[in-house]
Amino acid sequence: MEKLIAIVVSFCIGLAATAQSTPKLLASGNFNQLSVDNFGHIYLVSNTNQIKKINSNGDSLAVFNDVRQYGTVGTLDVSNPLKPMVFYKDMLTIVLLDRLLGKKAVINLNKLGLYQIGAACISYDGFVWVYNELDATVAKLDDNGIVVQQTADLRQALGVNLRVNSMFDYRGHLYLYDSTQGLYEFDYYGALLRKQAIKNYSSVAFLDNVLYGVEAARIDDLDNWPITKTWVQNTTALTGKLYPYKNGFLVVGKGAVWRVPM
Repeated sequence: MEKLIAIVVSFCIGLAATAQSTPKLLASGNFNQLSVDNFGHIYLVSNTNQIKKINSNGDSLAVFNDVRQYGTVGTLDVSNPLKPMVFYKDMLTIVLLDRLLGKKAVINLNKLGLYQIGAACISYDGFVWVYNELDATVAKLDDNGIVVQQTADLRQALGVNLRVNSMFDYRGHLYLYDSTQGLYEFDYYGALLRKQAIKNYSSVAFLDNVLYGVEAARIDDLDNWPITKTWVQNTTALTGKLYPYKNGFLVVGKGAVWRVPM
């Protein structure tokens, strides 16, 4: 599954005084986060929790405006652009959308007795993965919330109790990241394949088949040891949250989203 996951870090971005690095305004407004699908479409989450889908030129494609019923957007997973997933962690609710951001299904985790779900993501085959902090299991749910697959207690298999910072499905493998323990990779049946001692990043994710880690004002290429490629801040031309995007970055700044070529 090709996937471009937004890697978030707050810092100032240095811009060289060249035409190539001139930022382009994509959208005006106050946004908390964004996500990018594998077609390059950008999904903006406003400070009122509206979700807006735009193209690389900033043209509006769709809007999900049901902002009062579910509360704050916790995770927006658009790795499957035909089935975006919104996880409202505070409300323990998962909303599945279509490509035009119409509502397809709602999974109420409270009604399923899943009271401590710490992370969720869309699966390679269109189901939903959820990590249950109460019993340290990962379950795969269908659109009705029915469990179609579940792991055993991961504390017994791993010897640790994970605090999952991020969770994602990439090319049929499930990844759980705990910034104090490392990155755990599982096969599609929930069996541990390997652990990587990648720690102290705020998040990790794949971008164009390369694994990256984010720490403060640094993004590291984790596929090459010793680290051979690092992006760092330089000056204070723009301030905001940084997301990799098409040989450059997207910046969620105060009152606007910018695209910065590299």
